[in-house]
Formats: sequence, structure tokens, C-alpha cells
Amino acid sequence: AMIILIPLFYLILTDKIKFFFLIPYSKLVYLIPYIILATMIYLSQSRIVVLFLILFSFFSVFYFLWDKTKKYKIQKFFILILLPIIFYNSLIIIKKEINTRSFERKVLINKLIKKIPIPIYKGPVYSAIRKTDSTTFTSHRYSNWKKVILKSKKPIIGYGPLGDRYLIEENSHNTLVYSYVSGGIVSTILMLILIIRYTYLCLFLTFIKKISLQKKNIFVFSSIFTISFLLFRGITEVGIAVFSIDLLVFLSCITICEKFKIQK
Repeated sequence: AMIILIPLFYLILTDKIKFFFLIPYSKLVYLIPYIILATMIYLSQSRIVVLFLILFSFFSVFYFLWDKTKKYKIQKFFILILLPIIFYNSLIIIKKEINTRSFERKVLINKLIKKIPIPIYKGPVYSAIRKTDSTTFTSHRYSNWKKVILKSKKPIIGYGPLGDRYLIEENSHNTLVYSYVSGGIVSTILMLILIIRYTYLCLFLTFIKKISLQKKNIFVFSSIFTISFLLFRGITEVGIAVFSIDLLVFLSCITICEKFKIQK
């Protein structure tokens, strides 16, 4: 959802808005999917992904629209940041209302048929925040990282693919930790070089080359922030350290960025 959302975000960001609340029908083609994808991300409540989405949205709106008028920035802020949050909270409220009314309707029917007293509503309490384990902030990831480092008897070459499952029978949930347990120090150094290289490239294209906010540059913008997302997600997930969709998308994005860098 996040990978598809990023180019939609920049399509909306680069489009000119003529009205504050009245959005032309032609723009709804990518605005509606954007709102749905953002809502899916909020509903999933993956903390690292939601955090990236918030940071990415605020940065893009205020950095790339720095020279725009205050009114224009507020319009974009409303559409790209507030509108998905309003839609998400509306779903929570509607779900709660439907379940409450459904319960009341069943109670009324039971009363009419069986002549029984109406019980007090004891249905589920819906919250916008999922339940978490109060004993751990990282969902036991930190303890898994420590286990991998302390238990590893092959620090140079590692245990091969899925080394974390072999060593601790758990997912290590970190790109560098997985690289260490599977390929040892050699693999970790190579992965670290890759991360540093493409962190630098993203920063170079954004702050030094200063790509202009135009539709022709949407592929580059999407690639930069998809790379950023995949590397950021690597803090709590294996991500690009295994042959996966993440890796294939990452390779495509770095190819686009490398090509753009050498263009005059």
C-alpha cells in the first residue's frame, strides 16, 4: 500500500488546485485510491510504516511547497494529510455505530418474541489504537536482536539463508541483524555499504540537486521516497535483505535514481 501510495501522493502534490473543498472529477481518479491506501495503512497500524507516512507527508508538503502561498499549502495539507485521517476515523465511528445498532435491534426482537428484559449493552469497545504488549515497546524485536548476536557462533560467514530461523527459531526483524546471522560480518558490511550509498543518493538528489516539483519528475520522486521507505522499514523488518518484492522494488528504484544522477 505504501509503495503504491507514494506516486499517487506526488501526482496530487504536483497538481494545481482551484478550489479548497471542490475537487474536479478528473482528480478523483487518483485521490480516491490514495485515501483508500492511506486508510489501509492506518488500519494496519504498523508503527514503523505509519510513522514513515506521517514524516514523509509533512516533509513533502512543507519542503517542496516552501515557495507556495500559505493558502496553497493549507489546501495540500488538508487533502494529503487530514482527509485520510478524517476518513479513517469516520470508518471507526461507523463500525461502532453499526455494531451498537445491530445489538439494540436484536435485543428489541428478543423482547418482542420472548418478553425478556432488555440487557445492558456489553458489546466490544472500539478503539482507534490497537492493543500492544505493555512489557515490550519493540514487540520483542530487541530481545531477538540480542539473542542473534549472543548466540551466533559463526560471526564471519553466518548460517546461510534464514539463519535467524535456524539460530533462534524466530524472525530477526531487522535488515542488518538478518544480514549478520545469515552472512556474518562480510554480509553486514556489504549491506551497510548499500544502505549508506543509497541514503546518500536520496539526500543528494533531494537537497543538493534539488529536483523541481514537476510531473515529469514523479518517477524520480517516487523512487527516492520508496528507497527511503524500504530502508526505514528495515529497522524493524528484514525487508531488502532477502529476495522479495521489497528487493525487486528497491533495485528498480535505485536504477532510476542512478540514471537520473548522471543526467545533465
